[in-house]
Amino acid sequence: MQAFQARDAGSIPAARTKFIHVEEMTYSDLINHEPFHKIKTGRKTIELRLNYKGRDKIQVGDDFLFTDRETNETLLTRVVAIHKSADFETLIQSVGVRKCGCDNLTAQLEILSKFYTQEQVEKYGVLGIEIEPVREK
Repeated sequence: MQAFQARDAGSIPAARTKFIHVEEMTYSDLINHEPFHKIKTGRKTIELRLNYKGRDKIQVGDDFLFTDRETNETLLTRVVAIHKSADFETLIQSVGVRKCGCDNLTAQLEILSKFYTQEQVEKYGVLGIEIEPVREK
């Protein structure tokens, strides 16, 4: 089971803006070494997940901190788009398999089937979280 957490990163005081409250979220998740490396090197820009356990709250502009399960290295990324679908095959076909870090659809679906059952996919639907690394200034 993969960890998934969110924390409130602050708000803007109401007196300084017409908006009452703005939540900036940072999510964190463990990820296997190979996909971590692909994200780090830019060969994977979409992380595929079930749409459950708070993931439906992820928004464009939120930060996503990935931790490599093998090395404990971390990588801060920013969400640039959210793609939703009823199943992984439809989602991958719409965004492109290479963005998901794989060379072909069949191989990608086999990888995903090791983590998620068909029943889970049908119950929750799926997300493609499009990300880009946050570069240090």
